Amino acid sequence: MAITDFDYLATRNEVIQRAFRIVGALEPGEVLSANMLAQGVDALQQLVKSWSNKHLFLWSFDKSSFATVSTQLLYTITDLSGEDDAIIGLDKAWVVDSTQDLPLEVISYSRYQDIPDKASTGRPLAIAYKPTPNPSFYLWPVPDAVYTIKTLSIYPLKDFDDASGSGDLPAEFQKALTYGLAEDLFDEYPGPMNERTYIAGKAQELFRQAKNADMPVETNDIVEGFYRGRY
Repeated sequence: MAITDFDYLATRNEVIQRAFRIVGALEPGEVLSANMLAQGVDALQQLVKSWSNKHLFLWSFDKSSFATVSTQLLYTITDLSGEDDAIIGLDKAWVVDSTQDLPLEVISYSRYQDIPDKASTGRPLAIAYKPTPNPSFYLWPVPDAVYTIKTLSIYPLKDFDDASGSGDLPAEFQKALTYGLAEDLFDEYPGPMNERTYIAGKAQELFRQAKNADMPVETNDIVEGFYRGRY
């Protein structure tokens, strides 16, 4: 687990390793075998897919930035270096003014449409994300100079194909995935029924908490579309 970013997120392999420990198939300090790791990766991917079928579409965060152009209000996702059209929402954004990162108000595209004077210029104060048909950011006021815009965007789950990737998931998702994976592993590593019942109950409760904590995105249809096409 990384100790320099203070996010306290476990990697994919750490999630799998803990799940094996929970079911008693791995002792503390024991390392996953290649077969156990492959089994855990497969079970984890299936678990994520099953959650999407229950309308819990796991998302992650990623940071990026782009430079504004004077008098340009709209910026497509291709303007963001290294990013693609998989963004499903915008969590936070900042505008760099001199040496300060000043928060931008994140508003819906519908609210942006209600702004009476979209052509006014100045340092941007608000940003809206429009996911379809061409994913884009809209700034208000229209930039009067070159600014750097920093974003913290929401993406469909990624990075679980990477042993060291955490997916940058919210913590409640990681714990729910760990116990959900442990519940599935009991099918192949059976233990006492009382332990299995306890793990199953905890997995269900953590899933419920994760679902209740899920943040609203633009629309469920948009999110489902990403998952149907990519997973």
